Amino acid sequence: QVLMIAHIALSLFYHGGVFGIPAPSEDTLKARNKGNVTGNGNWPTLENATMLILGSFLTFFLVFFNGQAYSRFFQEFSISCKIRFLASTILTLTRIHIKDSALQL
Repeated sequence: QVLMIAHIALSLFYHGGVFGIPAPSEDTLKARNKGNVTGNGNWPTLENATMLILGSFLTFFLVFFNGQAYSRFFQEFSISCKIRFLASTILTLTRIHIKDSALQL
C-alpha cells in the first residue's frame, strides 16, 4: 500500500498541475515516457522486477526493524518488572522493620 501511495504521489508530481506546479507540455510527457509506457497512457510505470526487488528490500528491512523493536521492548519490560519487584521488596522490608506506632501521627 505504501508503494502504491508513493507511486501515485510521485506520478502526480511528475505530471505537474499539483500544488501550483505547472503541468508539462504534451511533448515533454512523451519524451519522459519514451520506452516506458504501457497501454496508450502517459503514466510512468514500475516494472515487475523493480517491484520484486523493492518489495524484497522493504520486507527485509521491516522484519529486521520489527525484530529490533521487539528486542528493545522485552528488555524494557524485563527492567520494569525488576523495578516493580525491588519497590515491592523495599516496601515490604520497610513495613516489617518500622513499628506500627511510628506510622501513626
